[in-house]
Amino acid sequence: MRELLTTFVRPKYLVKSAESGAEALALVESADVMLLDRRLPGMTGTEVLEAIRRDGNDIPIAMVSAVDPTFDILEMEFDDYLTKPVGQQELLTAVRGLVQRIEHDPVLRKYFALRTKIQLLEAEKPRHQLARHAAYDALRERFESVKPEARAIVNESVDPDDVTDILTRIEG
Repeated sequence: MRELLTTFVRPKYLVKSAESGAEALALVESADVMLLDRRLPGMTGTEVLEAIRRDGNDIPIAMVSAVDPTFDILEMEFDDYLTKPVGQQELLTAVRGLVQRIEHDPVLRKYFALRTKIQLLEAEKPRHQLARHAAYDALRERFESVKPEARAIVNESVDPDDVTDILTRIEG
């Protein structure tokens, strides 16, 4: 699967791949974005993600996994999450989004990461489960608290060519 995903991305981006969590950690400093599988030999993608964030690295990361997202994603500091099987267009769109996030204000990155988690959970969990989960409520509150600042940043500092796309995402 790693090789297939690599072939999807390689025509547009320089790609380095790792067979294990330890190899992935060794590549962090030379990467602009990362795609991490949650199931890696040696250490899990979640452990790799935690190690990267613990080291203070804010590289944009997408988890790419056959593991359907559950409430455990609330504690994970990723920018995007793709559930396998992943098609070429979906993967390229995700990578393009990660690359664009490098240039975004940290508040916008936080906004998009929180929104991704909310969308994942709402797609996977029935409303009654979400309603009973305090951490989900806290996630929604964090998202709503970031939204006004994200809107203000978009209005003040984003290139006019990008405003429509970003505003659509913030309003949506």
